Amino acid sequence: MSQNYLVIVALGDSLTTGFQNPTPDNPAGLEYPYPRLLQNMMWNEVKKLKIDLNPIVENEGVVGESTKGLLRRFDSTVSRLKPDYVVIWSGINDLTSGVPADDAVSNLKEIYKKTRAINATPIACTLTPIVTVSKVVEIIKTYNKKIEELTKLENIQLIDLYKSLSNEEGQLRTEYNNDGIHLNAKGYTKVATTIFEEAIKPIIQKMKCL
Repeated sequence: MSQNYLVIVALGDSLTTGFQNPTPDNPAGLEYPYPRLLQNMMWNEVKKLKIDLNPIVENEGVVGESTKGLLRRFDSTVSRLKPDYVVIWSGINDLTSGVPADDAVSNLKEIYKKTRAINATPIACTLTPIVTVSKVVEIIKTYNKKIEELTKLENIQLIDLYKSLSNEEGQLRTEYNNDGIHLNAKGYTKVATTIFEEAIKPIIQKMKCL
């Protein structure tokens, strides 16, 4: 009997690996990857709907990765996994390294193109907020605006993680903060929940109707 799989690749940097610096609540600095949480949510949905489906979420996050790095390793990592969908969340390391927004978004465009070339569907994400000065907040907003414009042009679903995790000042909410850039367990859970509710849950529900 053949089995049906729904394969999703989570492509990104340390935020995708679930990196956390040590804190009193997590003295060992154990990782808390959102892809693992996302897969659990998918399994629960599949069981609830009683669908013959095996959801798999592959974590292809690399600490310190830039959009250029993602593009460079796409063929050797993502392609071989033969995903149905690729969640692409990257750009914060470009920003902190001074890479112009246009260059980073150009790399994202190529990643979206490569995703479609392997018959997978790209799901884009905005940069998440950080704890920083107002000038950097505006830079992040500029990055996200360019990602939004690109995804509209390319007809790609965009998950607005910035909106989900930011406060009124555009800073990372305290309850989601680990070290100013990385998230704590609650923050990564918020990311997984947002991606699941806005993108993955509708996919599974649609498969129920097929």
